[in-house]
Amino acid sequence: MSGEWVEQNVDVVDVEITSFLCGLRRKGYSFEKRIDESGIVGSIISYQGTELGEIEIAPNKLRGHGVRCTTRSVTRDPRLVKIFQNLLERMESHLDTQLVWVPQAAAELHAELQRETTASTEPQADSEAVAEQLTPTEDEDSSLIKILFLAANPVDTDRLRLGAEMRAIDLALQQALFRDRFDLRQHWAVQATDLQHYLLRHQPDIVHFSGHGSVSSEIILEDVSGNSRPVSVRALSTLFSVLKDNIKCVVLNACYSEQQAQAIAQSIDCVIGMSKAIGDDAAIGFATAFYRALGFGRDVKTAFELGCVQIDLEGLDEQDTPKLLALKIPPENIFFIKQTQ
Repeated sequence: MSGEWVEQNVDVVDVEITSFLCGLRRKGYSFEKRIDESGIVGSIISYQGTELGEIEIAPNKLRGHGVRCTTRSVTRDPRLVKIFQNLLERMESHLDTQLVWVPQAAAELHAELQRETTASTEPQADSEAVAEQLTPTEDEDSSLIKILFLAANPVDTDRLRLGAEMRAIDLALQQALFRDRFDLRQHWAVQATDLQHYLLRHQPDIVHFSGHGSVSSEIILEDVSGNSRPVSVRALSTLFSVLKDNIKCVVLNACYSEQQAQAIAQSIDCVIGMSKAIGDDAAIGFATAFYRALGFGRDVKTAFELGCVQIDLEGLDEQDTPKLLALKIPPENIFFIKQTQ
């Protein structure tokens, strides 16, 4: 089974696949990553200590851009092949729709499974029953804290290091004490028409927007052509007031977003916005420290303060730019995971 991202890079795809695999650790799955000198990233996936298969991502040299994603089964046990196949199907549905699986390769894996099953003395029905039992379900993932990372960098705006920010957040969470409790999901080149869909689809606990903001306090998304599409304070705050069911925190890591944050805070427990323009390094430093603290079970107020301290530690003189608004609940009382859990 293989596929390709046409407009992504290896780092972005690596983060997305790693995020998915980390969410399965408590279900008996594990993975070991390797990176070679040519930039190819591979992950060997195991279940209960037995290797199932490998996922490999690499620059798509045939196209000259984008990323190729290939997978292969390393087990000959038809039961485990079935588990690996089910895992890949779940990963496909979890990842962004920019991933396109190549049907021929999927058919080859299916044919291999059929051959192994026929040769085995174990009935196919039993194999499928075991695979269904061992493959995690969506309901089992309901205890995870979902972070929805939304990014937009329209072609008519200055380039931002959004990929570096996403990677830094992911690394901070993976190094944290409660790394297995967080599920980081991401969407890029977000358009105004995407917002409702992504909030309804993922039902996140935390929504993080990374991108540009205007001096008139609008966040800048993309239109169908990739150009700027401003979203007003009224429109965004109304959206969150309607779809506030699961959302406890919104982070607007964009310039001049404090007014947006003030409006959203009427409906959401805590919101972070920027009082003025903020540089890439400061935005990345703040986000890294903020999510690292949450990953260690700290409250939102402490996480926010550590984010600001990180900016100061890096000597960027922008530590006063982020603003935390919590009108309904004191931020020191807002925990996603407590250290006692």
